[in-house]
Amino acid sequence: MIKNIKQKSRNKKLEERIEKLRQQGFYFPPNIQSPNKQTPEKQTRLIRRIADWWETTPVEKFLEDIHYLLRNSATLEIIGLLANIALIVSLVTWLTEFEERKENKLFSTWSVINDGKEDKSGVVKKAVERLHKDGFDLSGLELNKTNLSKANLSKANLSKANLSKANLYGINLSGAILYEANFSGAILSKATLSKANLIWANFSGTDLRGADLRGANLSEATLSKANLIWANLSRTYLHGADLSEANLFNVRNLSNAQIKLACNWKEAIYVDSREVEDKLIPIDKQANQDKIKEIEQDKDSDPKEPPDCY
Repeated sequence: MIKNIKQKSRNKKLEERIEKLRQQGFYFPPNIQSPNKQTPEKQTRLIRRIADWWETTPVEKFLEDIHYLLRNSATLEIIGLLANIALIVSLVTWLTEFEERKENKLFSTWSVINDGKEDKSGVVKKAVERLHKDGFDLSGLELNKTNLSKANLSKANLSKANLSKANLYGINLSGAILYEANFSGAILSKATLSKANLIWANFSGTDLRGADLRGANLSEATLSKANLIWANLSRTYLHGADLSEANLFNVRNLSNAQIKLACNWKEAIYVDSREVEDKLIPIDKQANQDKIKEIEQDKDSDPKEPPDCY
């Protein structure tokens, strides 16, 4: 501030001297300025230097970027909206195609089963397991002579299904609904049929060796000529079941009370036997008759309500 005051004082003295010289007859241009006084040209040069500095600093670039973003914010919002729409469309398309793929897969699975009767390769087995896993009702399926060995069909609904002469070795049918199913001539050895509903099922001539039939309901089932050697019949319900010519040799956990609930139990085989012309014949016929007589004489095992076998 002191410097400015001194500068103004010097300028004033200079102007007074010029004015005195003019009065003495000396000529001076009317617009003469102090060397240190700002002229328009000097002011212009100063403004230009300030502008040049502004253009070369990061501040100007930063403000330009901010201005650009603000100016284009609407464009950015539109781009974001379009991206969201594209994402939604893609998701809807994927879900629609997923359902179509699922339906096509289901159709193909049913086609495999319908066209694969008597299949031995195991393709139908996998198809049946897949449908059961997906919760489909398998009742009435035509699977005769089909290989379903060791399939897991626990709790499946195969009521009225045709499984005659099918390979069902080691199959898991525990808790399955199998009423009126046809197992005639099928291989069910080592199969698990515990707690299965087997009412009116047909097991005539079926291989049930070593099968697990614990707690199964075989009421009114046909077991004529069935081979039940080493099968487990603990708590198996046999009310009205046909045991004519059934092989009950070495059957496990079968009580006299269970036997007497069945029909034609006196025609069953309780001792070792051999096959003669597709028919099982007791090797020791007398021993077989003795076993039948023993069961008959066990009065404590007589049912309170005998089955209607006629």
